Amino acid sequence: MKTQFERMPVPDWVKIISETEEDVIFEAHSQRLKLLRLYGIFFIREWPIWEKSYLPPFSLAGRTVLDVGAGCGETAFFYFLHGADKVVAIEPSIKAVDCLRENTTTNKWNVQIIPEYFKLGHLKISHDFMKMDIDGGEIELLNVQIDEPCVVEVHNDPMKAEFEKKGFRKVCFVEDSVYVMSKNF
Repeated sequence: MKTQFERMPVPDWVKIISETEEDVIFEAHSQRLKLLRLYGIFFIREWPIWEKSYLPPFSLAGRTVLDVGAGCGETAFFYFLHGADKVVAIEPSIKAVDCLRENTTTNKWNVQIIPEYFKLGHLKISHDFMKMDIDGGEIELLNVQIDEPCVVEVHNDPMKAEFEKKGFRKVCFVEDSVYVMSKNF
C-alpha cells in the first residue's frame, strides 16, 4: 500500500527519505528537511504558489527575511534557495520549532528562531522582506503602517478587502477565500 506522500504528485527534485505517522523527511536541492506531516503536505502542495507569489521583485541575495509562521523551516528553505542570507523565523508551535531547529542545524542555515506567537514588536526586527502566513493572525497588521516589502496570506474575503484599503494588492488566490496579498512592490 502506498503512503500518503507516494500518492501525492511530488516534484522530481524532491525525494522522500522516510515517512512516519508524525513526520516526513525530504531531500531537495542537496538539503535535508524534516517536516511534520501537515507541513510536508503544504510544502509539496504550495511550492508552486510560493514560487509565484512569495518572492519580492528584487534579489534576496545578502538580505534578511522575516518569516512569520515559519513552520518547520520549509519557507526558510525556500528563501535560502532564492539567495536569502538570513531568516528570522517566528513560530509558536513547539513541535514545528523542534523540526525547525533540527533543519537549521542539519543544513547550517543562518536562522534566528523566535518560538512564540507573532507580536507587532517583531516588525522592529531588522529585515528586508516579510512573509506572513499565520492563519488569521494577519489581522494585527491592520493596526500599523507597513513600509517594508511583504507578502501576507489573508484568510477571508472581508479581511482581503481591509488589506486592500491599507494598500495591499492581491497576488494570488490560494483556495477557499485564502489570498496572498503584497505591499510595497
